[in-house]
Amino acid sequence: MRGPPGDMASRLRLLTALLSCLVSVDAMMSSRLPVRSLPRATASATEILGLEGHEASLPCDTVPPPDDTTLIVLWYRDGSDAPVYSAAVAVERSIVCRWSYDFRNRDESNRRWHNTSVFGSRVDFVPGRRPAVLTLRDLGPADQAIYKCRVDFQHSRTRNALVNLTVITAPEYVRIVNPRGRILHTVAGPFSEGDRLELICRVKGGSPRPAVTWRSGGAVLPVPYQPQGEYTVSQYSVEALDRSDLHRMVTCLASNTNLTAPATSSVMIDMNFAPLSVSILGKGEPLSAGRRYPLGNITMSTLELTPSPSHNGQQLSCRCDNPVLATPALRDSWTLAVHLGFISLAYRADDTA
Repeated sequence: MRGPPGDMASRLRLLTALLSCLVSVDAMMSSRLPVRSLPRATASATEILGLEGHEASLPCDTVPPPDDTTLIVLWYRDGSDAPVYSAAVAVERSIVCRWSYDFRNRDESNRRWHNTSVFGSRVDFVPGRRPAVLTLRDLGPADQAIYKCRVDFQHSRTRNALVNLTVITAPEYVRIVNPRGRILHTVAGPFSEGDRLELICRVKGGSPRPAVTWRSGGAVLPVPYQPQGEYTVSQYSVEALDRSDLHRMVTCLASNTNLTAPATSSVMIDMNFAPLSVSILGKGEPLSAGRRYPLGNITMSTLELTPSPSHNGQQLSCRCDNPVLATPALRDSWTLAVHLGFISLAYRADDTA
């Protein structure tokens, strides 16, 4: 019994593609000459970078020479670790025909064939572009390889081109932690003036391994980084924090490609300060009994005092400290000089005097 026409057409397309692959194998085997295997890297290969989860377009020049016609395009992928030089049989058995496009078939749907076990439905060939491209979608690490595009013409020699596809995996995350391993999400601290600052940036994953940099105030901080297993680690430290570090933003960046923005994590430095000085404003001025005086200091703490004659000679003190710091308090004092107000006396002469 004959199968459905569509099934027969699919089998014919598959047979055509497999025969095209076998022709190249048979030609090399019959020559009995040593051949060079597909290299892992070559100066003549076109370098293409692709981001994991995105798509990449592999170029191939399919334009025929003058007075000639393009017949078929074949793509190969080198998935072996064969030596640079090897016997023809060993080399060609490590090469698998992955994708073909037959220009001779007038039916566009019947021109294409690809190895679904390798690419699934993630592949497409765009012959109308210049150059034509093989597009791979939803890239994964397994797609990284040296690809060979072979173009057969009706009269001219076969044209081969190599494309080196590098699939880049972005870092999984960037985290800033303190020396005890606690993750710092937005704030580092609070620290005291003179404390040592230690911030550790831990970057997980990324292929190739990412470069890690620190930035603060728009400037790049000269901090090295080193691998630690699946992490890339960098430690930023300041020997002694000062008041200018209050609320300073520090950012760790990790990048292994310019195809996407760097992964980042930022924290703000928080600090507690001890008072520098304390001084009672208006100290030393004489006071009048019964009059109200607003007295302040440079921290804008205000005391309203209405002195009485009994306050004369007593001491007024202002004490300043930061309760979260174990630093001595600062004091300023003022010995009050209270003057009595003017007394109005009236004298009336005795009328009989």
